[in-house]
Amino acid sequence: MHSAKSNKLDLTMPVQYVKGVGPARAKAFEALGVETLADLLEYFPRDWVFIPEPVKIHDLRPNEDATVAAVIEQTDFRPFGRQPMFKAVLADDTGVCQIIWFHGAYLKNKLAPGKVIVVSGKPTLYKHQLQFTNPKFVVLDSVTAADSQSLAGPVYPASAKLANRQIKRIISPILDDLAATAGEFYDDKFRAKTKLITRTEAFKWIHSPPGPDKLTQAKRRLKYDELFLMQLGLALKRYKIQHFSL
Repeated sequence: MHSAKSNKLDLTMPVQYVKGVGPARAKAFEALGVETLADLLEYFPRDWVFIPEPVKIHDLRPNEDATVAAVIEQTDFRPFGRQPMFKAVLADDTGVCQIIWFHGAYLKNKLAPGKVIVVSGKPTLYKHQLQFTNPKFVVLDSVTAADSQSLAGPVYPASAKLANRQIKRIISPILDDLAATAGEFYDDKFRAKTKLITRTEAFKWIHSPPGPDKLTQAKRRLKYDELFLMQLGLALKRYKIQHFSL
């Protein structure tokens, strides 16, 4: 029987046996082109989000990117006009701020007083009060659960049956072991000369980059490998033609 608990993963193992997958999610993964651990390793995010660590409302500054975790004190939906508006007032132990989402009718059943949310964006000063407009947000169980990773991280190609957050939860615990299975093509001297990171680092950082600079390095390494393998394939094809053609 297959197991994903070993430090040394088998890339041919069906994704079904990864913790948190099972038969139903395996079918959802299959619809996305992922059947084995090898497929999962190369199932790269389509985008990446980098979010500042949360601060207190009192520490917000106008026109500076920030993240806040706070409790919703009140909400108000105004359906009139060309831009229906959903408003919320957030509060923590240092102050209050206002959030506005234009065309926010979909939030009426999602956000309510008493709920805790993390919002991220660039607040502005409006009538002596700080205000976020159309910020990114996520609902939390509690303020103590808040960190920048609630909103940050990879954004995977998802589906109705397999959400991005589920894919993240499945890949994250096995990412180190999964990336460690990536074979290396070049020796240390060549990597130093070309300023390439290791292949293991590239796979780790493409899925979970510590920052934009690491993501850039990961993309560069994987693109370099892609070109290398393409050139190798062409060279082998030429060799076969020259030596085995009748």
